[in-house]
Amino acid sequence: MNKLICSAGLLIASSLISANDNISFDYLQAGYSTVELESLPGDPSEFTGYSIAGSYKWMENVFIAGEYNSTSDIGVDVNYSKLGVGYIHPLENDMSMFLQANYIVAELGSRLAGDFDDKGFSVEAGLRALLTDSFELKGVVEFQRDADMDRNYVVLGGNYNFNSSLSAYIDYKTESDSDIIVLGARYNF
Repeated sequence: MNKLICSAGLLIASSLISANDNISFDYLQAGYSTVELESLPGDPSEFTGYSIAGSYKWMENVFIAGEYNSTSDIGVDVNYSKLGVGYIHPLENDMSMFLQANYIVAELGSRLAGDFDDKGFSVEAGLRALLTDSFELKGVVEFQRDADMDRNYVVLGGNYNFNSSLSAYIDYKTESDSDIIVLGARYNF
C-alpha cells in the first residue's frame, strides 16, 4: 500500500512539470522595483525605481550574471549592484538547481547625510522549474556578507513565458530589515 501511495505521489508530482523546454540561463531583464527598508531611523522607508539584470551561460553548466537596482525616495538614493558566476546542476529537462557566488556593492546617498557605500559578497542556492510550458517558478536562499553585517534572504519568483523569447517576471526578496519586489519583462536569447 505504501509503495502504491509513493508511486502515485511521484506520478502526480512529475505530471506537474512539463518536459518540453529547458530552463534558460541566457536572458536580459528590466523592471520596476520597490524596496522597503526598516533599518533606517524612523518609519520604514519605501524606495521606488528600476532593476536591470542579465545572465549568460558561457559553458555547459557555468553562467555569469549581473544585476543593478536603483531606487530613490525623497532625498535618499539606494543603489545595489551584483556580479557573479554560477554553476547549473540540471535535475530534469525542465528543472535545474544552481549555486552562485557574487561580488556586491550597496550605495546609500542622502542630500543631508552624504554618501555611504559598502562592498561584500553573496552566495546563492536556488531551484528553477518549469511547471507548465508557460510558467516557471524560482526559489532561492541567499547569504550576504559585507563590512557591517550578515544578511540572509529568501527569494521567490515566477516567469510567465509568452513565447520562447519574451516573458513577464516577478521576484520577491525578503529578510528581516527589507522587502524587495521587482516586476518586469525578460528577453531570453
